[in-house]
Amino acid sequence: MYLDGIETVHNRTERNEDSGECSKGLTVFTQTARPTGCRRIDGELSDELRDIAHWYLLYNTLELESYLEEHKNLLHTPNGEDITQIQRREFPKWFKERMNSLRVNGSPETTDQLWALANGPNLLVKEYSVCIVNGIRFHTRDLDNRRISQNSDVSVEGDHEEQIHDFYGHLLSIWELEYMCHNKVVLFQCEWYNTGNTGRRKTIQIEKHCTSIDVSSRWYQNDPFILPSQAKQVFYLRDTKLGGHWQVVQCVQLRGVFDVPEVGDGESNDDTEANDAFQQETIAGVVPIEVANNDRYCRDDVEAEVIPTDETMAEHEGNNEDEEHDIPDVDMDVDMDYDM
Repeated sequence: MYLDGIETVHNRTERNEDSGECSKGLTVFTQTARPTGCRRIDGELSDELRDIAHWYLLYNTLELESYLEEHKNLLHTPNGEDITQIQRREFPKWFKERMNSLRVNGSPETTDQLWALANGPNLLVKEYSVCIVNGIRFHTRDLDNRRISQNSDVSVEGDHEEQIHDFYGHLLSIWELEYMCHNKVVLFQCEWYNTGNTGRRKTIQIEKHCTSIDVSSRWYQNDPFILPSQAKQVFYLRDTKLGGHWQVVQCVQLRGVFDVPEVGDGESNDDTEANDAFQQETIAGVVPIEVANNDRYCRDDVEAEVIPTDETMAEHEGNNEDEEHDIPDVDMDVDMDYDM
């Protein structure tokens, strides 16, 4: 075709296109997030935040579950102390020594990505203001403050007191950490609103079709990082009923993004419910209907009469003039003269 190779509305790239399909390797290194916008090569990430980010990646890498469990069995937990907090302090060092020892002995267990992840990120990090993931564009709060639209409000599902909890907040920074062997990972640094108080001084109010939160309080300040793939985009609207610092959480289905349930290998996604309409897949026993092609749409038993166009127009104009001067007697004033 003569339009071959020409960009059209049917073949142009989506506006919020991420980096494409996932590559093979550790889950944290195979994200499809695409950071963009204003970039700073020498981002100011403190040593404390870098350690928190590194622990978050170790704790949320699926391939490290066996190592975390092995380390947990080696710990002696004092009474009343959370085992996760102990691992937060000691596991990064233990895992690094374990991988380096296996690497020296030439063990095939230590792949390049495992070894790189164990040794931590580089000191220099990159900071961005925009990130596109799963067809959704996220902005930092600083960028949103200079714009009319909102793209910095996020929500994530996490664990709070051993229960699943919805966390709400906004995006502060977008960091790209680089590990050895050219492995990179993108992290969202967020600021969370306190949605754990449900008593007298509650900071969240959940109704049937509405969720309102107090955006003046903060929560989990020592755990600000999430993976871009974990983030859900939400919007906050001013609560006209509660007023003050209360805002309503608005969840929307973004354009071009579809929530399709995942199915395993060999499973079917066509689950027919009891209230689904019946749709017959094949048609059987069709009775053919013959329609004769001799239908007529005009009469041929009378002689045709041709009406000249000029006479028709003259007659139509005459009727209009008669209607304009045809004034009923009941509406005429006897004291007035009418030009008839």
